[in-house]
Amino acid sequence: MADVIRKNLLITTGIYPPDIGGPATYAGKLKDELPKHGYSVKVVTFSDDLSDGNDGVIRILRRQNFLIRYFKYLKAVLKHSGWAEIIYTQGPVCEGFPTMLACFLRRKKYFLKIVGDYAWEQYQNKNAGKDVEFVSPDDFQDKRDLDFKTRTLQWAERVVTRGADKVIVPSAYLKNIVARWSIDDRKVLVVYNSVPQQEILASREELRKELGVEGKAILSVGRLVPWKGFDRLIGIMKDLKEFEPDVKLYIVGQGSESARLENLIKENEVSDCVFMTGALGRQEVL
Repeated sequence: MADVIRKNLLITTGIYPPDIGGPATYAGKLKDELPKHGYSVKVVTFSDDLSDGNDGVIRILRRQNFLIRYFKYLKAVLKHSGWAEIIYTQGPVCEGFPTMLACFLRRKKYFLKIVGDYAWEQYQNKNAGKDVEFVSPDDFQDKRDLDFKTRTLQWAERVVTRGADKVIVPSAYLKNIVARWSIDDRKVLVVYNSVPQQEILASREELRKELGVEGKAILSVGRLVPWKGFDRLIGIMKDLKEFEPDVKLYIVGQGSESARLENLIKENEVSDCVFMTGALGRQEVL
């Protein structure tokens, strides 16, 4: 039997397990599963802890000077991109910009995954808790009165996106956003997110009883960061209860917005119908 010809894949990402969040989970799954399909995989990531890279994961310490951090990241990508035949970066700014520079120096192509407008997310983060009118991702594309930092992030993500050989997004909506960045939308591919199938033996009624869930339930899962919109969910619950008195909102996750959201629940007097569970494992969520 002929030997399987393996392809070398380098994944560049900003977060990776044990970090939490969709991009970390996704990159970790690729690292675990692709070797079963003929790929050798390495990962370059920012991290709170260092490793020696023996597991194929090269970690760059987050807690250091901005320029030093990005120089080390660029150096790592430049080194390992020489080994790789395929380079797949998981975002257009923090990981994407140094990846673009490394690929330019190596004369290599790269694939890019975009799961949101990073400049818009940071703009929302900057204005969190301020009396500033909400700007949707659509309206943000045409907004002109932006600060220098936000403009710089817009420029960076668009340059990196235009330079990618292929761009992967998880929705048609996001494809339409990215297409407004002056790129050929034919190279933007929609690949929807999925959830592994899991056999659930207990009935719906048994699970609701076990979890203490009564009435109609809304479940929202994600990192507690400003651009996720958890504050807006909390804000509508008081009005929603007028139509559905037994409705409950369960927010699963952790993040920088946790304390603010807890205060918002109290201010809106919805402590009886909005519950924050904190971080839960995938098994518990499913």
